[in-house]
Amino acid sequence: NRLHANGVVEAKTLEGIPVTAVYSRSAISGWTVVIAIPTSELTAQHWKSLKITLPSTVVLILLGLLSARFLARRLAEPIRALEAMALAHGRGEQIDPPRLHLKEADDVARALAEGARQLRVRTAERDRANEQSRRIAIAKELVEKQARARSAYFTYLTHELGSPLMTIRAFAAAIAHLH
Repeated sequence: NRLHANGVVEAKTLEGIPVTAVYSRSAISGWTVVIAIPTSELTAQHWKSLKITLPSTVVLILLGLLSARFLARRLAEPIRALEAMALAHGRGEQIDPPRLHLKEADDVARALAEGARQLRVRTAERDRANEQSRRIAIAKELVEKQARARSAYFTYLTHELGSPLMTIRAFAAAIAHLH
């Protein structure tokens, strides 16, 4: 079993110390050079770095979670306030937007308040128009009722005056015929 020309081998020294041995064989001379370094020396720097980076990573993750929780609360409060405003708008109540300390939520609150104001204005306009239409319908019905009464009166008057007038007309025609 021939060794490769270059390689790394995990082994123990005669004293029992674990080492990492790196070897290289010359193609020209055939000689092999081996350098053995105690494994603890090779990994010591990694462990030292890991002892620093692992706690730092845990601290950073905890800070990130705390920051996320803080920001979530900071976002949730204005959203709940917007929800209450939307429900008040749905009930037709006037909305006075509070300062929510979040630009986007403040923008939505102002838009909700403006929408509620416009809805109140349009509702009042509609109610005035409905009232005006109702008054017009009542006035129209009254005018039509008066017109029917007038028509009935004139029909009656024509009938009542028609008989005497016909008699007078007949006499006038007869007198005119005599002369």
